[in-house]
Amino acid sequence: MKNNEIVPYAHPAKSFSYDIPEAEQNQYKGTVTAIKNAWENSTSLDNTGQLWIDTDNLHTILRTSKGNARYIAASISEDSKISYKKKVFVRGYEIIKLLDKLIQESGPSTKNDYLRYSEKYYAALRDSDKGKLLRANAEKALLEAKKTLKKRRIKTYKIKFDELTGLALDTKNSDFSHIRSFSLFPGLADNINNGLIVNKNTHKIITEKNINDEEELYDLCIEMNWQTSWYDEFKENFIA
Repeated sequence: MKNNEIVPYAHPAKSFSYDIPEAEQNQYKGTVTAIKNAWENSTSLDNTGQLWIDTDNLHTILRTSKGNARYIAASISEDSKISYKKKVFVRGYEIIKLLDKLIQESGPSTKNDYLRYSEKYYAALRDSDKGKLLRANAEKALLEAKKTLKKRRIKTYKIKFDELTGLALDTKNSDFSHIRSFSLFPGLADNINNGLIVNKNTHKIITEKNINDEEELYDLCIEMNWQTSWYDEFKENFIA
């Protein structure tokens, strides 16, 4: 998936307030401050309220060496990374997955305690009022955009036939059917190229089969003897 419309540093952590998590009394102040600074200097919210982490300070966040952190960052899926001006930003949920893994892999120890503090910092930034507001506004905008998808695609591509069956399109009884589902792929939810215009009976079959992505839809097309010409175009548009 291409992330070229996302601005991962739109709202730096230093620009909004959040509840700073309390450290345990026995935790070394210098280490706690280093974790705090790493999160605050590395974290931003994009305009949809999603967290992004600048990987420069990933070693401090994950309580590991710089070399290990570089290796870990390189192993994260390209779908979850953006490079900008020699910096690499990673989606926050990838970092919390790593923290959880490290916490579970290390037994009771000082390192484990600091990993847990780092985990608390992620939650504090995610649950900030700024993050909640941005996510609420983004969801509202997405739902409004969803209402326009059918009209926009029909007008843009002058569609007169069901794009899967090839039958004449009943404009009043047709739908915009997402290729990658609205709920599972919100980043593509308002894109007119992430869907096809189909008659309602076609859409009903897609819904009943619980189709969630292009691979499942392609298999259904083979099964139903529907058109598959949309598949290569979709891959060209959305697969980097």
